[in-house]
Amino acid sequence: MTTKTLNPRQERFCQLYVTSGNATQSYLKAGYDTNPHAARVTSTHLLAKPSIQERVAEIQALVSRPTILTRAEYAEIVTGIARDEANKPLDRTRAGQALAALQGWDAPAKKLVVHLTADDLPALLEASKAREVELLAEYAVSQDGPLSGEFIEVTEDDNEPEEDG
Repeated sequence: MTTKTLNPRQERFCQLYVTSGNATQSYLKAGYDTNPHAARVTSTHLLAKPSIQERVAEIQALVSRPTILTRAEYAEIVTGIARDEANKPLDRTRAGQALAALQGWDAPAKKLVVHLTADDLPALLEASKAREVELLAEYAVSQDGPLSGEFIEVTEDDNEPEEDG
């Protein structure tokens, strides 16, 4: 609390200064001299007074004090309600629903929608076959896999019957 009592214009100046950070504009809006040049000089002198500085610091401390719950604080409170067996089942359920909404657990699953044309299918099938071959190769050479030995990739040339010469 300030040791010296401020007059109403000084109090208003302090409040405006904390919100705007502009001493000249705060000085003018508080009802002091309307000459901008004089306001610039006089507001600097007013701001230099220890009682004004003290009051500005008090207001800034009040403004910076957290007054709203953070997400973490809210989640902690709601979790406590949901876990407390002394609470009614409906209250516990609602707390669980609030926590689920807060954490995004109740959001609908996102679906991937892909629009393909007939022109896209050959490339898609080729990519699918290539990935299948990769997976089989990885599985075949893994230590846990039931297959042993080398993995041999079959190409189209291998499928053609050989001609007897």
